[in-house]
Amino acid sequence: MPLRETLTDEDGKYCFTATKGLWLVVPEISPEEKKQGFMFHQEELRAFITDSGILSLSFLSSNLEISGKVQCIKKNDCVGLTVKLT
Repeated sequence: MPLRETLTDEDGKYCFTATKGLWLVVPEISPEEKKQGFMFHQEELRAFITDSGILSLSFLSSNLEISGKVQCIKKNDCVGLTVKLT
């Protein structure tokens, strides 16, 4: 597959010229954005370009809030307990 790179404008919009065929579009997230927990709902989008082209291909950002409660049967069971979400 050919490689093209482009930047988004201030509204997050982007555009590039592509030849006919299958394209894999992958957004790049900076290390700082990753550190802050920014992510996209899709890691990549596949697009098949025909004569008419594609006028809209959008990535959606994920903004999740996860909450919960850990309740130990014995009080001492929670000492030093770590909960990790991956």
